[in-house]
Amino acid sequence: EQAMAKDNVLVVGKSGKGKSTLSEILTGVTGLVGKRRTESCTDRVTGYDADPFRIFDTPGFGDSEGRDADFIKALFSSLKLLTDGLVVVFYVKNALDRLDDAELKNLQLLSEMFDDRLSHHLVIVLTHADLLEQEDGEEGLKETIADHQEHLELPVLPFYGRGAKVSTAASE
Repeated sequence: EQAMAKDNVLVVGKSGKGKSTLSEILTGVTGLVGKRRTESCTDRVTGYDADPFRIFDTPGFGDSEGRDADFIKALFSSLKLLTDGLVVVFYVKNALDRLDDAELKNLQLLSEMFDDRLSHHLVIVLTHADLLEQEDGEEGLKETIADHQEHLELPVLPFYGRGAKVSTAASE
């Protein structure tokens, strides 16, 4: 019930790609990211108030303990509550990683959960954009964004990490 009182933002993606870090930054809540990077730090869908939104941090696909089936069930149950008040789904992906079959499978699964309504809400967030920009320059980052937009036909935003910025370079 409380989830419907605010506009909802769902943060999803593969394990270890920056979902909890993005959730921390969006909400101002600390301690969501675990100290050990070898273990999954989110084991259930959890909502955090960040007026005027409610941010939902989710377990990652492909977590270190092989709990995908459990997480997918939990995510599906949560989506039933969120659909009417859903503003955006941030699919978090490391900018340094290739767009692979696992990512495409995850996006297809999300699309099926939303009965094809996902395209109206989904934004790809590329974490570690600062590192990609350091390695390949601004043009390399723009090329990566364009490649993702072309293949996925979705908006793509680079995310530069803590204390940095979320860029609008995707719209340039």
